[in-house]
Amino acid sequence: MMEIAISEDVQRKLITESLMGDLSKVLSNLVSVGKENIKDTQKMMKFDLKFLLTWSGTIGGFMGPLNQYIKDQNVEITEANINLIVLGVCSLLFYNNEKLISELISKIKEKGLIQTFELALEKGKELKSALVGFLESIGVTAGSLFAIASFTFLIPILGILNGYAQGGEITSESIQEIAERIAMAGVTALSATTIRNFLKKFFKKVETDGSEESRS
Repeated sequence: MMEIAISEDVQRKLITESLMGDLSKVLSNLVSVGKENIKDTQKMMKFDLKFLLTWSGTIGGFMGPLNQYIKDQNVEITEANINLIVLGVCSLLFYNNEKLISELISKIKEKGLIQTFELALEKGKELKSALVGFLESIGVTAGSLFAIASFTFLIPILGILNGYAQGGEITSESIQEIAERIAMAGVTALSATTIRNFLKKFFKKVETDGSEESRS
């Protein structure tokens, strides 16, 4: 059987193309998750939620894990009620709007979902704390609710980025490409420059941690 030799340069390009494909799928899904949540919840609320559409796209990465957590806790709960609870949790953790929060909590209580909401809120606090801790571990300070929310897109893609870091050589060009792809996806309010600076720190930490493990 003939063996086909693939140069390291070609391998890096293939790995990068694979990463970009995976990233595009996940990022596109984040935007959809956020917008569908708002549209679904809007149907049961008298309160206008359209002003949240742009914001919801930036926290799709946070909504997904919460959605799954609630399903695991209560398999009989409807998708509409899950979306209501998730939006309530995200609004309480990331959106400082008392009227909005009051309206959502009122609807949650009306539907008899307060216990599930409280469980989801605790889970949300854990996720938020873990995200802040992760950012601090690589030297990124997210001091405001807005700043933390802007980094929630990382939750579903960290595995992809970590796999890429371990599978190929990271170049400034590939970092720039990833940063631009994320910035254009509409999943964060961060600029491509800020995302690029984060990625540099992230990939540096992965490299450092890998070196320490190999020496131990």
